[in-house]
Amino acid sequence: MAAAGGASESKSGLEDNKAFMDLYSRQIGAYGIEAMAKLVTMRVLIIGIKGTGIEAAKNLALAGPASITLFDNTPVEMRHLGSNFFLSESDVGKKVSSAVKPRLQELNKGVHLSAVSKLTDEVLLAHDVVLATEGKKSELVAWDATCRSRTVEVHDDRGGSVRKPAPVAFIACITAGLSGYVFSDFGPEFTVRDANGEPPVTRIITGITSAKEGVVTLLPEHEGGRLHGLDESEHDGWVEISEVKGMFAEDEETHARLGLNINHSGAWRVRHMTKTVKDARTGKERTVFDGYRIKIGDTSKLSPYSGGGTLTQVKKPIVKRYRSLSDNIVQPVAPGQWGLAFTDGAKFGRAEQLHFAFQALADFEEDNEGKRPSTEEDVADVVARAKRLSEACKTLNRMSGSQTALALDELDEDVVAKVARWSTADLQPVATFFGGIIAQEVVKLTGKYSPVEQWLHFDFFEAGPDATPTDTERVGSRYDDIISVWGKAFHDKMANARTFMVGCGALGCELLKNFALLGVGSGPEGHITTTDGDTIEVSNLNRQFLFRRDDVGKHKSHVSRAAALKMNPAVKIKSLELLVKPETETTFNDKFWESLTFVTNALDNIHARNYVDGRCVFYTLPLLESGTLGTKCNSMPIVPHLTASYTDGPQAGDDEDAIPMCTLRNFPSLIDHCIEWARAQFTDLFIEPCTSAMKYVNDPVAFLDEIRADVGTGAARRKKVPEALKTLKSVRRMVKAADGATFQKCMTLAQELFADLFRDRILNLIHNFPEDHKLEDGSPFWSGAKRFPTAAHLDLDDEVHMAFIIATANILAVNMGIVAGPPAYFVPEDDEKRNPAYFKRYLEEIPVPTFRRSSSAVATHEDEDEKADDHDDAEYEKLDAELRALDTSRIHIEPADFEKDHDANFHIDFIYSASNLRATNYSIKNASRHKCKMIAGKIIPAIATTTASATGLVMIEMLKILQGKPLEAYKESSNNLGINTYQFSEPLPPSKAKEEEDVIMMETTVPVPDGFTKWDKTVIDKGELTVQEFLDAFKEKTGGVIWQLFHRLAIPSGPMIIGGARGDDAAALAKPLKDYCLELYGEHVISPGSTYIPLEVSAALDDEDETQIKVPQLVYKFA
Repeated sequence: MAAAGGASESKSGLEDNKAFMDLYSRQIGAYGIEAMAKLVTMRVLIIGIKGTGIEAAKNLALAGPASITLFDNTPVEMRHLGSNFFLSESDVGKKVSSAVKPRLQELNKGVHLSAVSKLTDEVLLAHDVVLATEGKKSELVAWDATCRSRTVEVHDDRGGSVRKPAPVAFIACITAGLSGYVFSDFGPEFTVRDANGEPPVTRIITGITSAKEGVVTLLPEHEGGRLHGLDESEHDGWVEISEVKGMFAEDEETHARLGLNINHSGAWRVRHMTKTVKDARTGKERTVFDGYRIKIGDTSKLSPYSGGGTLTQVKKPIVKRYRSLSDNIVQPVAPGQWGLAFTDGAKFGRAEQLHFAFQALADFEEDNEGKRPSTEEDVADVVARAKRLSEACKTLNRMSGSQTALALDELDEDVVAKVARWSTADLQPVATFFGGIIAQEVVKLTGKYSPVEQWLHFDFFEAGPDATPTDTERVGSRYDDIISVWGKAFHDKMANARTFMVGCGALGCELLKNFALLGVGSGPEGHITTTDGDTIEVSNLNRQFLFRRDDVGKHKSHVSRAAALKMNPAVKIKSLELLVKPETETTFNDKFWESLTFVTNALDNIHARNYVDGRCVFYTLPLLESGTLGTKCNSMPIVPHLTASYTDGPQAGDDEDAIPMCTLRNFPSLIDHCIEWARAQFTDLFIEPCTSAMKYVNDPVAFLDEIRADVGTGAARRKKVPEALKTLKSVRRMVKAADGATFQKCMTLAQELFADLFRDRILNLIHNFPEDHKLEDGSPFWSGAKRFPTAAHLDLDDEVHMAFIIATANILAVNMGIVAGPPAYFVPEDDEKRNPAYFKRYLEEIPVPTFRRSSSAVATHEDEDEKADDHDDAEYEKLDAELRALDTSRIHIEPADFEKDHDANFHIDFIYSASNLRATNYSIKNASRHKCKMIAGKIIPAIATTTASATGLVMIEMLKILQGKPLEAYKESSNNLGINTYQFSEPLPPSKAKEEEDVIMMETTVPVPDGFTKWDKTVIDKGELTVQEFLDAFKEKTGGVIWQLFHRLAIPSGPMIIGGARGDDAAALAKPLKDYCLELYGEHVISPGSTYIPLEVSAALDDEDETQIKVPQLVYKFA
């Protein structure tokens, strides 16, 4: 079976559809436009629209297939409201599919939603993929067999036809309480185009040998290169070579085999290389992997390499083969595999145990009219069936003499019992987790990513109750499934929980939905506080499912609150628009944090996460963390005193792909360099000079006085005058341009900028470094990553040239107040200011700017700066006086605010055109508008599937926190839904303080108390104390004498309470400590309503050696 869809012709059509590209920009960042072109033609049938089914349907509706058909004739019950967010009490008694269809349709008007009341072979075969979330084993087997039977008629060139297999993909997902499985069958043959979804490797070539085994050498690390990162696999161990000079075919046979030159030779198979290095420690030579060279095959009949070149990874399609469900039941392990998918280091062999448990449960259902176990006798029946099945498999293997069936050394009866005992509960967190996985599995029908190797099994038994509750009787409420597992008392505890959810974007929407369905915050003491400073954008709509088109421009926190209340009106939610940071601690104060049960992060930046983590550590609060990146997701429970905190984990370091400034300025070699350069030009042209000019126009005297004060006097003045002069010149240039500005003037300026950026700068570079320029050692200057450029000359008939002129002129018109800017105003599509013909008529009548030779030096290395022209005080003083005398009353300046998601604002149009003009200057392959948008906007690929699965795992950890589970029950996870890797592990415990030796200072530091962690505190709680009384109380508690005492606001050089150059006088020691802190650090040192002050301390024991001590966070509680 080939990947779904044949929509290659529609790929360019999608790229030209700005509305489509805007809506799906983050998803396209993950899937790519080719997969999206196939996805939009896909027809999906979903069987069972309860917990898992509605989650999958939601994720798929957001993804945007051609159609989704629903089948679920079950009458809605109250308990269904606990896992299906599109059901309400008024739907009780209706068919599930008809009740949810109109609400699903609201998610995406571009997807055709329908419901069927009867499943027939015709219905199954009319779809590309069937997703079953319920059904007896016999039904699942029959549906899979029908799907595999589909054929299509294919016509040949002579008018004949033949029927070929065209199976419908079949995916089954069955959950039972805290466990479940996924089965995937993509047919006897399925073609995977991209097994992992990772972007192709692109590297710069510095050499290629002409040899039987041609060797490609890549740009080395010290020149900004990176390891090739290529595997030797049949799928992605291939590369294509482009933009190489030389290496032409030397004979007809080579020309026929490889083309004109190596740039036309197609894909080459990669072979790794090694090199010999001398061990620095032993002096012996050893062989190591060479990450900057690869072998590619026979290049002996190609002429010598002359320079340049780009290596790009190619992924060759591979064929995967899948067995039917009927062939999988007895032996689920795929040929060539050692066992079923392994997901948790603490649960070795668990998948095999779960397979037997679910087969026994399925047999029970077959014999009991589809019903699941409801008594302990029923549970025992399922266990007995599993034991018989296990023995039968062993017997079959003995009789056949092979591993015909899956066999266990010993059946784990407890696993089987837990599957059966909780099987009637449709648990929302589990449904959310599996709903993300199976929706992602549907997307894989596009040929992107790797389908499941037929089976995935999971259980979350560690989240279950440790003892059997006695209050599990169903009461006819939306929470019945939760109550049936954990009991009514536990749900009351969950309802009375108080959480703070930080962020209301993709993660926040899913988490708030989960809270609403579970009833978190619905009790008399319960409450949810949410906050997010962002407003809703169009690009949010395909993954932040609580928002609709009409919500664009509104605050995320308020809209998500309203949507969650529709799902469960009993939940109490307060929504705010604040960022969580030190400046908002008057709102998020001691009283606020101390009122919480746990905190939930739904953030997308490291700094905010670190801050919230610090607050949770200080207030001893559990924190639920999660994150996504494309098909990857992670979850992390942070539990006081049991686990390490978020900041103890790996932190994002410097960007390994950071581009050297000299590369951006003058020597790009990849399209990414050109895009980053264009983004920098946007700031240099439309933001920074306009910001300075706006400040000047608003208050000329204050602006010029501030610059004069910064310039100063004396020796430092000489260094600062050139930068000040540069600022003043840009202000004068901007102000004079804006004075009496017209749109025609903006068009003229756009033409001048084109000439400056893409003609004059290139001509000046060539003048300084001609094509035959040599370095001091005689080697060519234009070699390695340096490409010799070509200047551009404005062509009014060139689409990219005109795109630059149009975008630049329109942005300048906003800068100069000629037109109102976004979001208040967008130039209409039919306005002449978007019409190339209008620009062409004007520009044809004005002269082309004259080329001017520059005297500025050019930076050729990262540690060089382009030399500024010499300027003296006289020029600075003259310009300062000129600006002070200007009349600015008629001038309006408005800096641009770069916005990647408003396509009508010309911002991405500028980036796209400038990037590709720059690329053309340097003979670099141009990029699509979407790629320019993703890179310049630093857009993170994001999809609904991984977001859902991550938040399902977060809810499972929340259940553990509310039960007070021990460390071994918690799981952090790192997952990739695209390649089916799931890694669950026990979180690390917090580090314990221990004695430390400073061998240089010859000092010992001991912890007091021994083995404390970051969760501990040293609290001085004796009411109002003077400084001296606090010192005495500290010594009484720890045995330590304080040398230095200060607030964190004193870091790095602020005043100290005790210690420092000021000394400690008797008057200071007699002051009330609280008042003294206010005196030294200001009123903001104590939040309104706060009763304590966190302090930092250096101290030592009162012993002969004055042994230094370290103590937990010191807190002075004054009330």
